[in-house]
Amino acid sequence: TLQGLDIAREHRDFLSSDPIFGETIQPRFDGVRALDPAAGTRWNAWRKETTVRLRQLLPSGTFLVLPTTPSIAPLRFLRDEAGGHFYEAALTLGSIAGHVGLPAVSMPIATLHDCPLGLSIVGGPAEDDSLLALAVKIA
Repeated sequence: TLQGLDIAREHRDFLSSDPIFGETIQPRFDGVRALDPAAGTRWNAWRKETTVRLRQLLPSGTFLVLPTTPSIAPLRFLRDEAGGHFYEAALTLGSIAGHVGLPAVSMPIATLHDCPLGLSIVGGPAEDDSLLALAVKIA
């Protein structure tokens, strides 16, 4: 929602020209145009609360480890509703660090049925160097 509101605000003129996108992208921009700007108040409050909470949970030397995606990615040619749900969940997982201003890395760690599996690691405030050192050690 916050990203969509940012897009709507920054690209208002372009979006009001009713651009036409491909069938997999068009619904995303239609959704951006349908967002209620008042929703930003609620989600900005959520972001502030989440920022405080995550920063408390990640003192120096502590890392949050998450899957990079919610499951194995759908095949490239599958652009159905299930694919949309996958990408929405993957974007949500991938946005956690960015929302709260913390460093993060994502790295492939294994494969399953020839598909890559990855971990994302989020570091605490000012833990950029420690996070990179951990990523190098794991790699």
